Amino acid sequence: MTKSKDSSPARSRFWNVTFGGIEYSALFPPVTPPARGVEGPGFPGPGRDPMTASTPTGAILVIGASLEAERIVHLVRQLPDAPTILGFLTVDSTTEAVGHSLCDLPVLDTLDNLASYCDQVVGAVPAAENSMDRETVLAALVRAGIPALSMIHPSACLGPGTEIAEGAVIHANVTLDVGVRIGRGAVIGVGASLGVRTRVGDYVEVSQGCVIGSGVRLGERARIGLGARITDGVLIGPDAAVGAGSLVTRDVIGASTVHGNPAEPVARQRHPEVDNA
Repeated sequence: MTKSKDSSPARSRFWNVTFGGIEYSALFPPVTPPARGVEGPGFPGPGRDPMTASTPTGAILVIGASLEAERIVHLVRQLPDAPTILGFLTVDSTTEAVGHSLCDLPVLDTLDNLASYCDQVVGAVPAAENSMDRETVLAALVRAGIPALSMIHPSACLGPGTEIAEGAVIHANVTLDVGVRIGRGAVIGVGASLGVRTRVGDYVEVSQGCVIGSGVRLGERARIGLGARITDGVLIGPDAAVGAGSLVTRDVIGASTVHGNPAEPVARQRHPEVDNA
């Protein structure tokens, strides 16, 4: 078994592990080993033995107090030797939810006060509902010096050469084929399937039951709706949206929305906080 840290600037967040002739890439500090049926010892963080390291030692935060946060809690509780969840921080600055509970865990504070938890946790999981909020959370974690944890459900199947960036979440029964790369803060929904060497950009959302072909490129903050299908080699531009149940057979330009079978343009995607500025 050999280990090597990728030192190139563009990929410095990845930690490479070669075991049994198969190379895996992940980043510090992922929390689960590869799924059953995939050879390999797990995804260690720097300095941690890949034969023994699978979960962080100490408490973690979940940042968000929405449906995605509930999904994250359920995922964490499925992990072997599941880490302790200290509680939730809300993404917005309002304190209305603080003091309440979610999944029998306390809503502790807002993201504005993240730095005060540095000494209490070993990392945090972004659990915001939308890509813009996930980007905000990742930036806040960097400023606070708290590692963004990637979460991989034990039932997910990861092919050789898979790369998972920090803050990404891979839900139950996901299949990632050979050489798939998942960007920072991306979310891959339950039962989704991604083909060989597909590239998922930062903060992308792939919804439940999607089937993504081989060699597909999903640009930053793209959103792929429930059960959508994308054929081999298609490029989905940054900030684009694909409607639920759509079949995409050709490239989609950035900041556009497509829907249907075959998918056709609907309207330009709107971000109110930008459009109303």
